[in-house]
Amino acid sequence: NIPVSGFTYAQLRQFDFGLYRGYPFKGERIPLLEDFFKICARTGMHPMLSVHPSLSGHWGNIKAMAKKYGVLHQLNIKSDPYSIEVPMAVLLDDIESYTIDTSVAESFVSRFDSLSETYGIVNAKKTIEYNYTVITDALITATLNGGYRCGCFNYGNDLSAVEALIEKGVTEFTEDYNSSVGLNW
Repeated sequence: NIPVSGFTYAQLRQFDFGLYRGYPFKGERIPLLEDFFKICARTGMHPMLSVHPSLSGHWGNIKAMAKKYGVLHQLNIKSDPYSIEVPMAVLLDDIESYTIDTSVAESFVSRFDSLSETYGIVNAKKTIEYNYTVITDALITATLNGGYRCGCFNYGNDLSAVEALIEKGVTEFTEDYNSSVGLNW
């Protein structure tokens, strides 16, 4: 096994990753962000990008590319509370939603509100997404009453727990691992 870091970008773009999975997948290459946006445009999917430090200087290009493929207004950005400002400053109110994921999001509500005011975020939805291990009825109620959508991550494979959270008003679910439930909203 050779680590990915041992290859140039051009070499990786030529590598057939589909063969690893078997002959029916032959010809699969590493997709580019542009490829992802094209798929979203073609299928109606709403793209979600997690903020990563490597994207810092690229938000203008990302915005232009999402606009080019007609998915800018469906774009969702997910970030930790400290990194959300960089994409907000560029994407402004032109996207579908911003999501903060944290276990203690209630302490960041005033920062989220302040940034929204600074950058004129009025129409983009705002979600606070909690780790399944800390989510409670009171937290869901407080989040919804504060004008935010409520999300949950790392919920595992318990479909009945997901259904119960939906009944309580949780509208977004993200699972970092393969889940037999098959949800990743």
